[in-house]
Amino acid sequence: MKIFDQTHQEEFLSLLEKLCRIPAPSEQEDARASYIQNWISGECGLDAVIDEAKNVLVPINCQDNKAITLLMAHTDTVFPDTAPMPVVRTDTSIASPGIGDDTACVAMLMLLLKYKKQEFFSCQKSLLFAFNSCEEGLGNLKGCRRIMKDYEGCITQVISFDGGVAGICNHAVGSLRYEVRLRTKGGHSYNDFGSENAIHAMSRLICALYELKVPSVGRNTYNVGTINGGTSVNTIAQSCSCLFEYRSDMRENLADMDDFFRRTLDDFSQSHPQVKAELQLVGERPCTGDVDPEAQQALTQLALDSITRISGSVPAVSSGSTDCNIPLSLGIPAICFGGLMGDGVHTREEYVTISALMQEARIIEDFLENLL
Repeated sequence: MKIFDQTHQEEFLSLLEKLCRIPAPSEQEDARASYIQNWISGECGLDAVIDEAKNVLVPINCQDNKAITLLMAHTDTVFPDTAPMPVVRTDTSIASPGIGDDTACVAMLMLLLKYKKQEFFSCQKSLLFAFNSCEEGLGNLKGCRRIMKDYEGCITQVISFDGGVAGICNHAVGSLRYEVRLRTKGGHSYNDFGSENAIHAMSRLICALYELKVPSVGRNTYNVGTINGGTSVNTIAQSCSCLFEYRSDMRENLADMDDFFRRTLDDFSQSHPQVKAELQLVGERPCTGDVDPEAQQALTQLALDSITRISGSVPAVSSGSTDCNIPLSLGIPAICFGGLMGDGVHTREEYVTISALMQEARIIEDFLENLL
């Protein structure tokens, strides 16, 4: 029985709207997790548990905890709002912050559990459905990390359904994210003119960090994302902070860029004795480890087949930064796909088109049938 057709379309869209209205910033997914848990219990008659990382977990045939396939979609969004989120539906689209990344895939997995649970139980495979927390930003993949730790040695493959990525991600882009804070004596802008200014010092440090020539092999990037500091227009700033990140799809390159970062910071501290530098690692996503290439290709091919069969086009296969970073770093085959079902990802104008949304749901349903 196919569920993502006209018969269940309205039920699916209604569930999606309800989920979108529930705010779920990283680390604050409690309300959305509770709704999902209660819905699965009431609509599916299945036991769902919320772990300490705020993941909602639904194990099927996992009594022996052997050769588990982890199927996941993340509940958090990039938006800090804690009030109900806006949802606008037209005849052709639905708009809401976080709807495509990744609330739509959450709703798809929920509906699949409701209507396909007997097939899941009868397939004899060990399945762990996870509606996981903290995929976005400085959530630092906390939810996935917790699942991989709690089921260590049991999970043999991972599929993350994440709607913010076009195509299939089957290789991890690692990242290191730092908060750098500079402190100075500061003072009055007129009376203490000439004293070291933390904002000015930070600008010099950032310029030095931007002198890095990225490695020529692989894809490697760096970025200053935010800068904060100062007290007032007539105050010599005593403190200034910035968030800085490095990304690479190769472990060696990430290590080399991190070495440059630390050497540059050390050199800066030595040449600016009146400035105190403080460093905090606020995010770390590992690169791909030693994954069996044949198992990884087989999983990728299953997704390629379903997407091509349903959509009629061949998706791109590329690297990315997703929940799959954790299993891939541990040598566990993993892929992430969901397709870009609209536009405006990570903006408040984010939307999905209903026709593309339903096609994506059919792709995921087809993929699971072939996987099992």
